[in-house]
Amino acid sequence: MNENEDAEMAAMTTIWAETLGTTPAPDENFFDLGGHSLTAAKIMHRTEVRTGVRLPATVLYDHPTVRAFVRELARRTTVS
Repeated sequence: MNENEDAEMAAMTTIWAETLGTTPAPDENFFDLGGHSLTAAKIMHRTEVRTGVRLPATVLYDHPTVRAFVRELARRTTVS
């Protein structure tokens, strides 16, 4: 990971922790942490507020760890 990815990991970990009420390890599964559709919607909204990027809700379901979510966010926002 580079510095930018480290900063995104820290920011997303904070968003997930504040929303879920527990700090996730980078590879802990959102659903194993008690995540459900309402907390997913909150995380997606907070991600959009922070980044300005609206992602489909399926991104969290398809990438249910902070590490995978951050990588997918980076993939979708990287300009070629």
